[in-house]
Amino acid sequence: VAVETTIVEQGEIFQSITVPGKVVSKLRVDVTPSIAGRLTNVYVEEGDEVKKGELLARLDDREAKSNLKRSEANLRNAKEDVSLAERSLKRLRRAFSKGAVARQLVEEAEVELRSAKARLSVAEEEVRTSKLSLENPRIVAPFAGTITSRYVEMGQWVVPSETLFILVDQSQREIEVRVDAADSGGIAVGQTVTLSSDAFPGLEWQESVTRLAAATSNVGNANTVSVYVSLGSSAPSLRFGQQADSEIRTAWNPSALKVPYGAIINRSGKTFVAVVQDNFVNLVEVETGIEDFSHVEIRQGVSVGQFVILANGADITEGDRVVIESNN
Repeated sequence: VAVETTIVEQGEIFQSITVPGKVVSKLRVDVTPSIAGRLTNVYVEEGDEVKKGELLARLDDREAKSNLKRSEANLRNAKEDVSLAERSLKRLRRAFSKGAVARQLVEEAEVELRSAKARLSVAEEEVRTSKLSLENPRIVAPFAGTITSRYVEMGQWVVPSETLFILVDQSQREIEVRVDAADSGGIAVGQTVTLSSDAFPGLEWQESVTRLAAATSNVGNANTVSVYVSLGSSAPSLRFGQQADSEIRTAWNPSALKVPYGAIINRSGKTFVAVVQDNFVNLVEVETGIEDFSHVEIRQGVSVGQFVILANGADITEGDRVVIESNN
């Protein structure tokens, strides 16, 4: 039988998953107002760099100022009520000690003092709330970062659940890729990832897996797991949200024994390679490992340099006499 052969070689082999990803940030927040109101000023645009505490927008605070004045007036009245109740109780106690008034009047004055003090506590809380509301019209940056989205304009009415801006910390950029949940078992922190981007043709650089999401998410009909990849100093200047292609190396052996796919023979649930010995076929059962796009790792059964037949599905049997037609 005329056959084509190759040799068992030793070298690097790795298995990988190729998935698209995008640039995200570990620190990202939707900036929302704490109260409803009309925006009187918007100070930032998409792409602006802001500092922590910097003013981003302002709501109309006229109603908040009016509420503060009203609550402060109520507080003054409540303090006067307490002062009057204390003086009245003091006079009645003195009169009661001389037998001039009944005890019931003293008890009623004590009740009135307690009520006045309760009203004072409520008025004090209203003042604190009003002062806080007066601060709430100021919408500020919770941390230093970049405004990546702006959804509002001056004069717009907004409510607490509404997103006004998206703020991200560009210094904490990373790549998020979503892999099928069935493939996620082979991914672990520290694995090598080769990245590329259409924005930088011909450029590839290596990063590593930094963390995996704790739970799966359902996108369409597929369960996926978010895998996060580092963006180190060797990475180009990718913008937030920009796409990058990721090849995650899930298994790797730098000095594996390997043969091409065409040399593998599967029969009766076992795996063989056909070794050529003195022009005869010797079917050797092997244990395989990592598989890449063209080769299979052989963990046990053969040694480096042996000639094996590229069967490519042909019916090769033990003991066949062969003629080597070509050797790859």
